Amino acid sequence: MDRMAGWATLRHNGAGEKGCVEKKGNSFHMSLTRHESGSHSAGPGLLCLLGRRARRSLPIVVLVSIALLLMPWTGLLAVDSEFHAEDPWARIGQRLALEACASGEQSLFWARHYAAHPDYLDTVLARAEPWVAGIADELEQRDLPGELALVPMIESGYDPYAFSRRGAAGAWQLLEPTARSLGLVIDEHFDARRDMPEATSAALDYFEAMHRRLNDRWDLALAAYNAGPGRVARLSASGALSVQPWKSAELPGETRIYLARLLGLACLLAQPDRFEYDWPRVPVDSAALSITLDYPVDLAELAVRAGLDIQGLVELNAGHRRLDARVDHLLTLNVLAADRERVIAALERKPGALESQSGAAYRQARAELVALKSARIPENRNWHEVAPGETLWTLSHRYSVGADTIRRVNRLEAGAEVRAGEMIRIPAGVPTLLPDQYRVQPGDTLWSIAREQRVPVALLKRLNQISEDTTLQPGDVLELGEPRCCDQIPSLFEPIATGY
Repeated sequence: MDRMAGWATLRHNGAGEKGCVEKKGNSFHMSLTRHESGSHSAGPGLLCLLGRRARRSLPIVVLVSIALLLMPWTGLLAVDSEFHAEDPWARIGQRLALEACASGEQSLFWARHYAAHPDYLDTVLARAEPWVAGIADELEQRDLPGELALVPMIESGYDPYAFSRRGAAGAWQLLEPTARSLGLVIDEHFDARRDMPEATSAALDYFEAMHRRLNDRWDLALAAYNAGPGRVARLSASGALSVQPWKSAELPGETRIYLARLLGLACLLAQPDRFEYDWPRVPVDSAALSITLDYPVDLAELAVRAGLDIQGLVELNAGHRRLDARVDHLLTLNVLAADRERVIAALERKPGALESQSGAAYRQARAELVALKSARIPENRNWHEVAPGETLWTLSHRYSVGADTIRRVNRLEAGAEVRAGEMIRIPAGVPTLLPDQYRVQPGDTLWSIAREQRVPVALLKRLNQISEDTTLQPGDVLELGEPRCCDQIPSLFEPIATGY
């Protein structure tokens, strides 16, 4: 199937071509009609939309057509909300395949654990909000299980800028060789791993391939996404994974924890009332749609012309490495449904026609974002020489370290900014902790951490690759692993002298 087939898309080429609207799942593939006068017309697109429904409901089509002809036309892009189905998370919940709540104490523990940390979960779900409707569409069109929509929550917290030490990037944490083998573009202008519609379609392609390879078992496909398909295929062929993989001692402990956490989220999604968690609904206008252009666009300039938040538009288009977004093929621009009409109006205006009163704000914002978008995360995080246009905000995003932390480490006064040429100390990254992580504090020892967190010392050593020569430093983040409730897995939990 075509890449991004489940995402609402409209085409805009500024050349006056007529277009068509096609309903796919619960999204729309939209071609914008533009006449010589520059105005938009619903005519061909609307007829296309209604025509595809005519086989099922001709009387309704006639009535809707007459009603629309009698009322003022407010724009082609206002059509899709009327046909919006139920909440996308509810649709995803209906597609869960693994009966997570019945899979054992591990999943129940993680469901309770996530529900007990609503601030963390709410943050991740807010980050997922623009994309979850499109993901739900793709899952339905491909007949895939709902658990796949939870994978980016475990992999990255739905952060398109996430970057691992191994080089995996994007919300789906795809390695470059894997991404290229799936047909994703990675070049100096664009990294499709960070573009949510592109990366999602590729990741689902990957899951489908693993599912076919692993005897049509989705539990093994999910395990393979973490442990590698080759490893899981060999274990499956040997009969080692005939039971539930999250209980198999043959899989790495990291993979078992990965699966337990994912099943915990699935259980929480399936039965939120059981855990007293209010899983938030997704507002219709918060969904992202994609506009296909055949010309380059400056993201900062477009945001100013459309009256949008520049940082928000850039984050929706994380795949573009530069603000002057350009690719060697058709360019796809992601915008929120609530902003679509303003964006279309801004695209109609002559590029560069900025209001004079917004010029200073545009130049400042663009300088910051140029520094952020063109920067690569270096290996050495100790010191950074500030480049022109860089600010505490761009440095905090570049290094995944809070701006307040950088200010505190460098003893900068409140409100003070960094200056070009200045050497700034960058502390170790301090991203938001997951529920199963712990940040080392001054005076901590491995034994004291194990006692406080009720985790065996042996498990801490194994999960964090701690040897006898390892010295813990304040600020280090330790993986805590599976909870004490799950010590029925003897290979993962070993008794320790403290007796708990």
